[in-house]
Amino acid sequence: MRNIIITGAAGNLGKSAVAAFENADYHLSITAREAPESNERKTVYSTDLSDTGASAQLVANVVKNRKKIDGAILLVGAYTPGGLLEATMADLDKMMTLNVKTALNVVQPLLSHFRQTGGGKIVFVGAKTAMNPATALANVAYALSKQVIFHYAEMINESEKGYGTSAHVFLPTTLDTFLNRQLMPDADFSTWTDTE
Repeated sequence: MRNIIITGAAGNLGKSAVAAFENADYHLSITAREAPESNERKTVYSTDLSDTGASAQLVANVVKNRKKIDGAILLVGAYTPGGLLEATMADLDKMMTLNVKTALNVVQPLLSHFRQTGGGKIVFVGAKTAMNPATALANVAYALSKQVIFHYAEMINESEKGYGTSAHVFLPTTLDTFLNRQLMPDADFSTWTDTE
């Protein structure tokens, strides 16, 4: 059975990811604010992923319990609106912490593990709108954080190609969630991406 880490497992996308992978041939090591119970197919960890030391300990604990990690799906994140004149440094700090720091804190110790075990897969979630300057203008801090993730994945692929590790970034349109519908009630929901 392959072993994967899923962070942000209690979020809208996280719940869908856990459901999909729990029903396949995987053991899940998951992190979540509102954690479901562990069972034979998943182990739940309560970890502050914005803390570098706690994140390294998470990876160490998963390795101790499962011996080998095959991949990670990094879903901790958040959204905030705000254009060029409205976005604040507080917005940027929040987006960089939740969308970037939480991912980098897990990836760094994970890369060391992958180098020792023959590689693995890392999956990030970006945003299609963040990559287009015209649509990124409505959410500057969020878009910048997602652009960092995209380029970070490119760096991983350049650095780790000889170690069997690859990074992937999904770039969905707006996710169809209850919160997003509340934030954008006049949008065309038919163009949004279903979390499943």
